[in-house]
Amino acid sequence: MPVSDSLPPRKRAQAISKAGPEAARIAFPHAFEAAAEVSARPLAAFLEDPTQLANGLAELARAIGSDGIVCLDGLGLDRVDAAAAASAPSRLASRRVAASLEATRRLRATFADGAALVVVVDGPAALAAAAAAGGEIDAGAIEDAGAVLSAVVRAFAEAGADLFLVDDPAEVSERDAWSDALTTASRVAKFHRGAAYVRAAGAASPLPSPAAIPLDAPAPAPRGVVTTSARVARLDLPAMTEWMRAVRLETA
Repeated sequence: MPVSDSLPPRKRAQAISKAGPEAARIAFPHAFEAAAEVSARPLAAFLEDPTQLANGLAELARAIGSDGIVCLDGLGLDRVDAAAAASAPSRLASRRVAASLEATRRLRATFADGAALVVVVDGPAALAAAAAAGGEIDAGAIEDAGAVLSAVVRAFAEAGADLFLVDDPAEVSERDAWSDALTTASRVAKFHRGAAYVRAAGAASPLPSPAAIPLDAPAPAPRGVVTTSARVARLDLPAMTEWMRAVRLETA
Protein backbone atom coordinates (compact mmCIF):
# COMPACT_ATOMS: atom_id res chain seq x y z
CA MET A 1 0.00 0.00 0.00
CA PRO A 2 1.48 3.41 -0.95
CA VAL A 3 2.75 5.62 1.84
CA SER A 4 1.59 9.22 2.09
CA ASP A 5 4.05 11.97 1.15
CA SER A 6 3.03 13.64 4.40
CA LEU A 7 5.04 11.07 6.36
CA PRO A 8 8.63 12.00 7.30
CA PRO A 9 11.13 11.33 4.51
CA ARG A 10 13.08 8.69 6.42
CA LYS A 11 9.89 6.74 7.06
CA ARG A 12 9.19 6.85 3.34
CA ALA A 13 12.72 5.63 2.57
CA GLN A 14 12.19 2.74 4.96
CA ALA A 15 8.89 1.93 3.25
CA ILE A 16 10.74 1.76 -0.08
CA SER A 17 13.31 -0.55 1.52
CA LYS A 18 10.58 -2.86 2.76
CA ALA A 19 8.08 -2.85 -0.09
CA GLY A 20 9.87 -1.50 -3.18
CA PRO A 21 9.77 1.71 -5.23
CA GLU A 22 5.99 1.84 -5.49
CA ALA A 23 5.65 2.20 -1.72
CA ALA A 24 6.59 5.88 -1.48
CA ARG A 25 8.40 8.78 -3.11
CA ILE A 26 11.66 10.41 -2.03
CA ALA A 27 12.74 13.40 -4.13
CA PHE A 28 15.98 15.36 -3.96
CA PRO A 29 18.30 17.20 -6.35
CA HIS A 30 21.64 15.47 -6.90
CA ALA A 31 23.43 18.38 -5.23
CA PHE A 32 26.51 17.90 -3.09
CA GLU A 33 29.32 20.24 -4.08
CA ALA A 34 26.81 23.08 -4.48
CA ALA A 35 26.44 23.13 -0.70
CA ALA A 36 29.93 24.64 -0.47
CA GLU A 37 28.47 27.87 -1.85
CA VAL A 38 25.95 27.94 0.99
CA SER A 39 28.84 27.94 3.46
CA ALA A 40 30.95 30.28 1.32
CA ARG A 41 33.93 27.95 1.70
CA PRO A 42 36.51 26.81 -0.86
CA LEU A 43 35.31 23.51 -2.27
CA ALA A 44 38.38 21.43 -1.38
CA ALA A 45 38.36 22.55 2.25
CA PHE A 46 34.58 22.19 2.50
CA LEU A 47 34.60 18.56 1.37
CA GLU A 48 37.17 17.56 4.00
CA ASP A 49 35.55 19.35 6.96
CA PRO A 50 32.70 17.32 8.50
CA THR A 51 31.35 20.31 10.43
CA GLN A 52 31.15 22.57 7.39
CA LEU A 53 29.90 19.70 5.27
CA ALA A 54 27.06 18.84 7.66
CA ASN A 55 26.09 22.48 8.14
CA GLY A 56 26.15 23.33 4.43
CA LEU A 57 24.18 20.25 3.41
CA ALA A 58 21.61 20.88 6.16
CA GLU A 59 21.14 24.52 5.14
CA LEU A 60 20.75 23.57 1.49
CA ALA A 61 18.14 20.90 2.27
CA ARG A 62 16.12 23.27 4.44
CA ALA A 63 16.29 26.08 1.88
CA ILE A 64 14.79 23.99 -0.93
CA GLY A 65 12.58 21.67 1.13
CA SER A 66 14.36 18.53 -0.03
CA ASP A 67 13.29 15.04 1.06
CA GLY A 68 16.87 13.81 0.83
CA ILE A 69 20.41 14.99 1.48
CA VAL A 70 23.33 13.71 -0.60
CA CYS A 71 26.06 13.10 1.99
CA LEU A 72 28.69 11.55 -0.31
CA ASP A 73 29.18 11.80 -4.05
CA GLY A 74 31.71 9.25 -5.28
CA LEU A 75 34.27 7.25 -3.36
CA GLY A 76 37.56 8.54 -4.70
CA LEU A 77 39.28 5.19 -4.16
CA ASP A 78 42.77 4.92 -5.60
CA ARG A 79 42.78 1.13 -5.49
CA VAL A 80 40.59 -1.81 -4.63
CA ASP A 81 41.58 -3.61 -1.45
CA ALA A 82 38.69 -5.70 -0.21
CA ALA A 83 40.30 -6.72 3.08
CA ALA A 84 41.17 -3.15 4.04
CA ALA A 85 37.73 -1.90 3.00
CA ALA A 86 36.03 -4.44 5.21
CA SER A 87 37.89 -3.22 8.28
CA ALA A 88 38.22 0.53 7.65
CA PRO A 89 36.40 1.75 4.52
CA SER A 90 36.63 5.44 5.36
CA ARG A 91 40.42 5.35 5.75
CA LEU A 92 40.82 3.24 2.64
CA ALA A 93 38.98 5.79 0.56
CA SER A 94 40.04 9.34 1.44
CA ARG A 95 39.74 12.18 3.90
CA ARG A 96 36.69 13.32 1.97
CA VAL A 97 34.92 10.02 2.51
CA ALA A 98 35.84 10.11 6.21
CA ALA A 99 34.40 13.64 6.42
CA SER A 100 31.22 12.51 4.69
CA LEU A 101 30.90 9.56 7.05
CA GLU A 102 31.08 11.85 10.09
CA ALA A 103 28.74 14.37 8.43
CA THR A 104 26.24 11.55 7.88
CA ARG A 105 26.26 10.75 11.60
CA ARG A 106 25.69 14.39 12.47
CA LEU A 107 22.94 14.89 9.91
CA ARG A 108 21.14 11.78 11.16
CA ALA A 109 21.23 13.18 14.71
CA THR A 110 20.07 16.61 13.50
CA PHE A 111 17.23 15.57 11.21
CA ALA A 112 16.07 12.32 12.85
CA ASP A 113 13.28 11.16 10.49
CA GLY A 114 13.06 14.56 8.80
CA ALA A 115 15.37 13.71 5.90
CA ALA A 116 16.49 10.66 3.99
CA LEU A 117 20.29 10.55 3.83
CA VAL A 118 21.67 9.61 0.41
CA VAL A 119 25.05 8.21 -0.58
CA VAL A 120 26.18 8.21 -4.22
CA VAL A 121 28.89 5.60 -4.78
CA ASP A 122 30.93 4.19 -7.64
CA GLY A 123 29.75 0.73 -8.61
CA PRO A 124 31.77 -2.48 -8.89
CA ALA A 125 32.51 -2.02 -12.59
CA ALA A 126 33.74 1.54 -12.10
CA LEU A 127 35.86 0.57 -9.10
CA ALA A 128 37.35 -2.42 -10.90
CA ALA A 129 38.16 -0.29 -13.94
CA ALA A 130 39.94 2.28 -11.77
CA ALA A 131 41.96 -0.46 -10.09
CA ALA A 132 42.87 -2.08 -13.43
CA ALA A 133 44.13 1.23 -14.87
CA GLY A 134 43.36 0.16 -18.40
CA GLY A 135 44.09 -3.51 -17.89
CA GLU A 136 41.74 -6.44 -18.24
CA ILE A 137 38.85 -6.73 -15.79
CA ASP A 138 37.92 -10.28 -14.81
CA ALA A 139 35.26 -11.67 -12.52
CA GLY A 140 37.66 -11.67 -9.56
CA ALA A 141 38.26 -7.95 -9.95
CA ILE A 142 34.52 -7.30 -9.97
CA GLU A 143 34.11 -9.46 -6.87
CA ASP A 144 36.85 -7.52 -5.03
CA ALA A 145 35.27 -4.23 -6.05
CA GLY A 146 31.91 -5.52 -4.88
CA ALA A 147 33.41 -6.27 -1.47
CA VAL A 148 34.61 -2.67 -1.27
CA LEU A 149 31.19 -1.39 -2.27
CA SER A 150 29.42 -3.52 0.33
CA ALA A 151 31.86 -2.43 3.06
CA VAL A 152 31.28 1.23 2.30
CA VAL A 153 27.50 0.74 2.12
CA ARG A 154 27.66 -0.94 5.53
CA ALA A 155 29.73 1.87 7.05
CA PHE A 156 27.37 4.58 5.81
CA ALA A 157 24.24 2.60 6.68
CA GLU A 158 25.52 2.21 10.23
CA ALA A 159 26.14 5.97 10.27
CA GLY A 160 22.50 6.58 9.34
CA ALA A 161 22.32 6.66 5.53
CA ASP A 162 19.08 5.42 3.96
CA LEU A 163 19.51 5.40 0.18
CA PHE A 164 22.43 4.34 -1.99
CA LEU A 165 22.75 5.34 -5.64
CA VAL A 166 25.34 3.20 -7.42
CA ASP A 167 26.92 4.74 -10.52
CA ASP A 168 28.43 2.43 -13.13
CA PRO A 169 29.30 2.70 -16.83
CA ALA A 170 26.95 1.82 -19.65
CA GLU A 171 28.99 -1.21 -20.73
CA VAL A 172 29.70 -3.77 -18.02
CA SER A 173 31.92 -6.81 -18.45
CA GLU A 174 31.51 -9.95 -16.34
CA ARG A 175 27.78 -9.30 -16.02
CA ASP A 176 27.09 -12.18 -13.62
CA ALA A 177 29.77 -11.10 -11.13
CA TRP A 178 28.59 -7.50 -11.46
CA SER A 179 24.99 -8.45 -10.77
CA ASP A 180 26.02 -10.53 -7.76
CA ALA A 181 28.06 -7.62 -6.36
CA LEU A 182 25.12 -5.24 -6.66
CA THR A 183 22.74 -7.73 -5.09
CA THR A 184 25.05 -8.20 -2.12
CA ALA A 185 25.39 -4.45 -1.59
CA SER A 186 21.61 -4.12 -1.81
CA ARG A 187 21.16 -6.78 0.85
CA VAL A 188 23.55 -4.91 3.14
CA ALA A 189 21.49 -1.73 2.67
CA LYS A 190 18.23 -3.58 3.21
CA PHE A 191 19.51 -5.17 6.42
CA HIS A 192 19.83 -1.62 7.76
CA ARG A 193 16.36 -0.67 6.43
CA GLY A 194 17.92 1.13 3.49
CA ALA A 195 17.56 0.73 -0.28
CA ALA A 196 20.04 0.61 -3.15
CA TYR A 197 19.42 1.88 -6.67
CA VAL A 198 21.70 1.69 -9.69
CA ARG A 199 22.38 4.12 -12.51
CA ALA A 200 23.99 2.18 -15.35
CA ALA A 201 22.65 3.14 -18.75
CA GLY A 202 22.24 0.15 -21.02
CA ALA A 203 23.08 -2.47 -18.40
CA ALA A 204 20.41 -4.88 -17.17
CA SER A 205 20.56 -4.50 -13.40
CA PRO A 206 19.12 -6.49 -10.50
CA LEU A 207 18.35 -3.20 -8.77
CA PRO A 208 15.81 -0.50 -9.70
CA SER A 209 16.90 2.82 -11.15
CA PRO A 210 15.89 6.23 -9.83
CA ALA A 211 13.62 8.46 -11.85
CA ALA A 212 15.79 11.16 -13.45
CA ILE A 213 14.15 14.54 -14.06
CA PRO A 214 16.12 17.51 -15.47
CA LEU A 215 16.56 20.48 -13.16
CA ASP A 216 15.50 22.84 -15.93
CA ALA A 217 12.42 20.81 -16.93
CA PRO A 218 10.78 19.63 -13.69
CA ALA A 219 7.63 17.54 -13.95
CA PRO A 220 5.43 15.41 -11.70
CA ALA A 221 7.38 12.34 -10.63
CA PRO A 222 6.44 8.71 -10.10
CA ARG A 223 6.87 6.92 -6.81
CA GLY A 224 10.28 5.61 -5.83
CA VAL A 225 13.54 7.51 -5.68
CA VAL A 226 13.52 10.71 -7.75
CA THR A 227 16.54 12.88 -8.45
CA THR A 228 17.90 15.25 -11.07
CA SER A 229 19.17 13.79 -14.33
CA ALA A 230 22.58 15.38 -13.75
CA ARG A 231 24.62 16.62 -10.83
CA VAL A 232 23.76 20.15 -9.73
CA ALA A 233 27.24 21.65 -9.58
CA ARG A 234 26.29 25.27 -8.94
CA LEU A 235 23.99 26.71 -6.31
CA ASP A 236 20.63 27.67 -7.80
CA LEU A 237 18.11 27.83 -4.98
CA PRO A 238 15.14 29.04 -7.08
CA ALA A 239 15.60 26.26 -9.64
CA MET A 240 16.02 23.55 -7.01
CA THR A 241 13.03 24.82 -5.01
CA GLU A 242 10.83 24.83 -8.12
CA TRP A 243 12.09 21.35 -9.04
CA MET A 244 11.06 20.04 -5.63
CA ARG A 245 7.62 21.63 -5.94
CA ALA A 246 7.01 20.24 -9.42
CA VAL A 247 8.12 16.65 -8.82
CA ARG A 248 5.88 16.34 -5.77
CA LEU A 249 2.75 16.76 -7.88
CA GLU A 250 1.07 13.43 -8.53
CA THR A 251 1.54 11.86 -11.94
CA ALA A 252 -1.55 11.06 -13.95
